[in-house]
Amino acid sequence: MDNDYFIQAQDYLDSWIKYIAVIPISESAKRAQLRVQLGEGGELYKLRVIAVKEGGEWKIDMVSVSSSP
Repeated sequence: MDNDYFIQAQDYLDSWIKYIAVIPISESAKRAQLRVQLGEGGELYKLRVIAVKEGGEWKIDMVSVSSSP
């Protein structure tokens, strides 16, 4: 694989480790959609994460790069 599945990128920026924000977009009993922001300013990197609830636990189902503000 050429990139990290969870962040959909080949490299990590130092600011991504220091600045992580998780913003809930929508949630139902079995599915949640989240925006994950890594870094800040010019190094801001946004992801859209879909999680599903299986056996009482939330699990990542899909990760994609987000172009939304």
